[in-house]
Amino acid sequence: MLHSRKVTEVEFEDMIKDCYTLISGYSAIEGENQVDWHIQMAELMPNGMESAGNYLYTFLNEEEQVIGYAWCSDKEDSMRLIAYIGVKESFRRRGYATQIMEMICRDAKQAGVSLMVLGVEKNNFPAIHIYERDGFKIVGEEDIRFIMVKEL
Repeated sequence: MLHSRKVTEVEFEDMIKDCYTLISGYSAIEGENQVDWHIQMAELMPNGMESAGNYLYTFLNEEEQVIGYAWCSDKEDSMRLIAYIGVKESFRRRGYATQIMEMICRDAKQAGVSLMVLGVEKNNFPAIHIYERDGFKIVGEEDIRFIMVKEL
């Protein structure tokens, strides 16, 4: 069973590195049309880890091994963006992503959030499958991503 805690500064740097690596691996757009993830991150987190309305999770297994991270950001009173969710490569395909999604959605619902939203690269089929299985629906698209939502 997974449990979570707030990320440390070292884990935050690791999460950001994992995030950029994962996104660049699925991004089909090159050059000037590529989304600048550094700019998007700076907009969502102007004060780094201490930015208000952001939730940074480290997920650990029973052996206290870090298996993944999630970063959520409040967008409106009742909407929360899943900015990043990732399971470390050595822990993939064990159901951890589903558990992480359940935990962050449960936390959001307890905080009064009624709608979760995320963007996923159109060619990241494993993630799309997990999100759809967890109740997210594709409601739109932008550049290289689908926009997906889930009512809580």
